[in-house]
Formats: sequence, structure tokens, C-alpha cells
Amino acid sequence: MKAKKTWILVADAAHARFMENLGPGRGLAELTDREIENLIPPTRDLGTDRPGRNHESVGGARHGMAPKADWHDQVKEAFAKDLADRLNAEYSNKTFDRLVLVAPPKTLGHIRSALNPKTTEIVEAELNKDLTGATIDEIAAHVSKVFAV
Repeated sequence: MKAKKTWILVADAAHARFMENLGPGRGLAELTDREIENLIPPTRDLGTDRPGRNHESVGGARHGMAPKADWHDQVKEAFAKDLADRLNAEYSNKTFDRLVLVAPPKTLGHIRSALNPKTTEIVEAELNKDLTGATIDEIAAHVSKVFAV
């Protein structure tokens, strides 16, 4: 019987690392060729950096208006969607059999909502922590609490 290949995605809003596990007791192997970095540009490069102005209906006073969009949140959400699209494509190519997601709660929610139903079915575990800066041994220790590494 062929060993099931499990991918572990460790991500936040700006970085993603992919790891692989080939069965219990085999630990994690980092897939260094798949590491992704999301460069989040400064607000001035994303859109207007100053809120619009509004005239008072009586008198000549002007007030700043609160911005309606958080440009950084939109970039972070698009990155999470891109990660989900990559996972969907890799799973449809049978690159892995199971999936473990490790990300902060907001990023985890964005990834989860963008996964297609077939990929969602093979998610074995989720861990809502930011471990992108952790060593592979630290990640393995955390992941082993929710999935046999």
C-alpha cells in the first residue's frame, strides 16, 4: 500500500511555507522550492493614503472621511486566495493526499473559504497559529498535537 503524502501549509498574510509528511514517525520535510512571499507594498502604492474630505452642510467646515477600504487587508486576502488556488491545483494533480493548514485565524479563514469542496474534504487538521518564522522542529512539535507527524 502506498504511503499517504500529507502537505502541511504554514502561512501568514505575507509568507507561506510548504512541508511534506510521508507517514507517522517520518517527521516533516520542507519543500523549499514552493516557499512563497507576499510583498505588501506601502499604502501609498495601493491606493490613496489620505481619506477624502467632506464639506459641512452648514458653514465652510471640512472634515476627513473614514476610508471605506483597508488596502492591506485586500492584499492579504488575495494572497490567501492565491494559496488556496495553488492547493486546489496541486491536489487536482494528485501531488498530495491529505492537507494540514497552519495559519493565524484570519488567514486560516480566508484560505478555508477559498478551497474548493474536494480539497476541503482532505483537510486532516487545522492549527490557528503563526509559525512562519519557526524552525521545522518547532513546527513539527506544534503540528504533532493535531496530526501524527
